[in-house]
Amino acid sequence: MSACGPSAGTEAHQRTAPGAGLGALAPGECCHYLPPYLHNVIYAYMTTGATDVFTALADPTRRRVLELLSAGERTAGELVEAFPDRSQPAISRQLRVLRDAGLVEARAAQQQRIYRLRPEHLEELDRWIATFRPFWRGRLDALEKHLETNARSRASTRRKPRR
Repeated sequence: MSACGPSAGTEAHQRTAPGAGLGALAPGECCHYLPPYLHNVIYAYMTTGATDVFTALADPTRRRVLELLSAGERTAGELVEAFPDRSQPAISRQLRVLRDAGLVEARAAQQQRIYRLRPEHLEELDRWIATFRPFWRGRLDALEKHLETNARSRASTRRKPRR
């Protein structure tokens, strides 16, 4: 095992580079700038070919589609109409990414495709995010306490206006 961790020497390991995206390093070069645990994550991501939930949620149009579907099923045509600045093929591509990530599903009804939200993947995401909530809660509580202390100290050091 090299200093880069267990995936050293793998194609995924050799094809990562900061700021340049995948494929920027020549064969045999290494990505020492990454923590070792990320090497396996990168390798798993590159070899699965699956659209991950985070990638799907990164786009504001896809997030808006999910918001629309959270209110209930919609036809592909209704979703296209909700985005007057986008073409039908562009929305179809967004829907495909959401389907590939398992966030929506489509069913055929006569000449239409009807989309609905699949909340189970969002629940999975929520469970993952929940592991970080205690960290942020503590940090936000500390920030609130700090801001209150600063506000009190500034108020006590202000001079009273002279009359």
